[in-house]
Amino acid sequence: MADFCTKCHHEKGFPGNPDIDIEKIFESLKEGYMLEADSICEGCGLVAIAKENGECIALARESSDDSLVWNPYGA
Repeated sequence: MADFCTKCHHEKGFPGNPDIDIEKIFESLKEGYMLEADSICEGCGLVAIAKENGECIALARESSDDSLVWNPYGA
């Protein structure tokens, strides 16, 4: 079964709660900490999120070469 993060879940129009609830994970993080997702998002390739300067930063694969890059979540 494919898993989707909050953003991809809503973009695809799935009902109910996302498989990878980014808001819930982000709220649980202390400043400067990161957490690996339980699974990889099939939409954007998200594998981890962090709280940096109060912002949600996501580690996800770049579509151009499959490398992992930190970017603001949802960007």
